Amino acid sequence: DRKDKRRKDADGQEQIETVIAVGGSTLSRGLTLEGLVVSYFARAARAYDTLLQMGRWFGYRSGYEELPRVWMTERIRDDFGFLAQVEWEIREEMRSMEARGVSPFQYGLRVRAHPGNLAITSKSKMYFAQAAQISFSGQRHQTIQFEEKDQAVQLANLEAARALLEACVGSESPRVGNTRVFHGIGANSVLTFLSEYSFYPGGELNRSQMVDWIRKFAPDRPWNVAVVSRAKGRFGTVDLGPIGEVNALARAPLKTPTEYVNIKGLMTKGDAVADLGADAVKRVNSGDDYQTVRRQTHATNGLLVLYPISKDSQPVQAVETTSRRHLNSPEHLIGVGIVFPPALNDDIAEDGTFLAVRPDWAPEFDDSDEISEFEDTENDFVAPEFSERPGGV
Repeated sequence: DRKDKRRKDADGQEQIETVIAVGGSTLSRGLTLEGLVVSYFARAARAYDTLLQMGRWFGYRSGYEELPRVWMTERIRDDFGFLAQVEWEIREEMRSMEARGVSPFQYGLRVRAHPGNLAITSKSKMYFAQAAQISFSGQRHQTIQFEEKDQAVQLANLEAARALLEACVGSESPRVGNTRVFHGIGANSVLTFLSEYSFYPGGELNRSQMVDWIRKFAPDRPWNVAVVSRAKGRFGTVDLGPIGEVNALARAPLKTPTEYVNIKGLMTKGDAVADLGADAVKRVNSGDDYQTVRRQTHATNGLLVLYPISKDSQPVQAVETTSRRHLNSPEHLIGVGIVFPPALNDDIAEDGTFLAVRPDWAPEFDDSDEISEFEDTENDFVAPEFSERPGGV
């Protein structure tokens, strides 16, 4: 039964009531409860569109975002996190379509398939859909999960970075802020690095998928390599072999998980065009799309960005009390950001390797509060996160 929100007492005054509403489909699929503060959310969904409708429970009144509390199962929390990633990818594809002047008829809009229990929508609405692979062409990706305790893995990744930089010696261009840039590195050197670097299992980046795509679509394409650092060595330095000691970055991990490191965001907006010069970085930091900038500057090389992360990374005090913690690692970490080269063929919607691995967290790229390393300030951005504890929405 639906509650009458305008009941009045014997004197004609509107009744002020505290209400507990219990229900299934009606509650989860669109009934708005005025003044809703606490929700216990246990109803699972079997399709994207159904779950997105349930998302309206998270509040709709501007200015009241910190009041509601939502309690849910771990499975539902993970499904909402996955759909946040799906939505981000669709928006990225639509921006790319707009910039390239193509329509959905020419460019089949793709939606990431869930690796488990969720269907995109009902079968009757999927009549014209077909399974497809997702291309890496022109896309940017980053490592956000790392081994925290395995010293051997950390040392191996440092050595892989040094070996790659050995191939870069003699190809350095003028610095862009605090970033060192090397142009025209052979694809084989990048493939060797990807083969030797240990990506966290289950993370967003998969070695075999990336290597297969490069060998299929850009086997002879040159790459540019960038090394991001800070102007001051507040968090120590990292020995990167051929280019010597570089000032380490601070990337404080989320408080949970604790069995590995999840920094949620590695790349800043301008990093995706660091190889194109200071003007390009300025444009992207001002709001231009990185793909548009790379296309307008006729950038056909791939870009691989190395991030030396200090083992002593820590959040600022205000952040530490909410969702970040100190990094507790025996060695410095090497983060990797990749902007894949565009596939140069006549097929606008060329297929690459299907990506089906769900990251623990959707990676952050274009946060308005994100601070660029080019400005020599700390990256203290903390995005909202789902939680099952009181106070976490």
